[in-house]
Amino acid sequence: MKDKKDMDLIVLSGMFPRKCFPYSGTFVYEQVKALRKSINGKITVIVPVPWSPPLLWYKKKWREYGRTERKDVVDNISIYYKRHLVLPGRMFFPFEGLFIYLAVKSLVKKLIKSNERMTIMHTHAILPSGLAGVLLAKKFKIPHICTIHGSDVNIYPYFSKLSFLLTKYALKRCAHIVAVSNKLKGKTLCIEEGLNNISVIHNGADSGQFFPIPKETAKERLGINENRKIILFIGNLNPVKGVNYLIEAFNLFLRDTRENNVVLFLIGDGEEREKLTFLARSLRIEEKVFILGRKPHGEIPLWLNIADLFVLPSVSEGFPTIIPEALMCGVPVIASDVGGISEIIINGETGLLCKAGDIDSIKNGMKILMYDEGLRKKIITACKEKSKTFTWNNNALSSLAVYGRFHDGSRVG
Repeated sequence: MKDKKDMDLIVLSGMFPRKCFPYSGTFVYEQVKALRKSINGKITVIVPVPWSPPLLWYKKKWREYGRTERKDVVDNISIYYKRHLVLPGRMFFPFEGLFIYLAVKSLVKKLIKSNERMTIMHTHAILPSGLAGVLLAKKFKIPHICTIHGSDVNIYPYFSKLSFLLTKYALKRCAHIVAVSNKLKGKTLCIEEGLNNISVIHNGADSGQFFPIPKETAKERLGINENRKIILFIGNLNPVKGVNYLIEAFNLFLRDTRENNVVLFLIGDGEEREKLTFLARSLRIEEKVFILGRKPHGEIPLWLNIADLFVLPSVSEGFPTIIPEALMCGVPVIASDVGGISEIIINGETGLLCKAGDIDSIKNGMKILMYDEGLRKKIITACKEKSKTFTWNNNALSSLAVYGRFHDGSRVG
């Protein structure tokens, strides 16, 4: 590609897939893959991993942290997994960025020293990685771009006064800030007014992976013998995703319609799994609600293609990549009107928006999209067209334009 940028890129993010956490931060991995096509230089990914002594390995999560590999190479991209100190509790969360800085400083120094081209650092989430990026950029005089994803401006700043102050400190000292939605840009400006170095670059999806295929073909590949209609959710099973509202809405949908030919598939795992299992059992719909656990990212297009309807009932979001992925597969979507979702789901045109936490709103959306065949067809046609804008290639081109602002061979103070 003749327009390749002659530069080296260091990506710092705790959200990145690894062997023991293969589903973590696939959106960062997809962006890096897309950038790889347009950068004529080294791309290095540094993944901070909580330090986990064997004493803590009785818990699965800490055992997997402890067993995380030290280095890997994927798609000609070097990935380093650097251990850093983590102290338990929200009170200590603001210090995590400093601990990451201390853990990766020597590696960054070595990388910059060995790089033949200008180096740019790109971090993800203003706390903790963005704060570490600010300190590294000051130490080594390199441009630092940080992408804001959602919780880092919606939730983390309000853990404590110190967390809020460090968020403001980091925001003011980034060479450039990228928000994944216009709403997140607005939230960021509420924390630090007057920022004039912030762009909006939406997350995307890979149109080479996500596209419509016949339902029966997808079912055959997944080994599923299910002839009922399928309502699908994909995501982490934690409170912010609002899956409890989905199960309750599904129960009301079944009662209102007396429908016996619809099931709810939940793909994901997390702290709410047992609670959600109990909820389905208490509502006596456990035979229609299936918690299937996490699935490899390469399988997600197949699961989307067997669905008659996709629902994302989150109470908070940035710009979830599962939405453009669903649209590319031609699946009608109901989603909460939070974060940047309304920037891709236009109510009644490319899907339906519901109020976050509103069970009746979710239920009514299900009834409309399951039974109004004319609206379904209209939305499926529109969402396939709309999704063409939200690709990782477009995301990479916009990111490269931001890098280009600092691509003059000089270093910054």
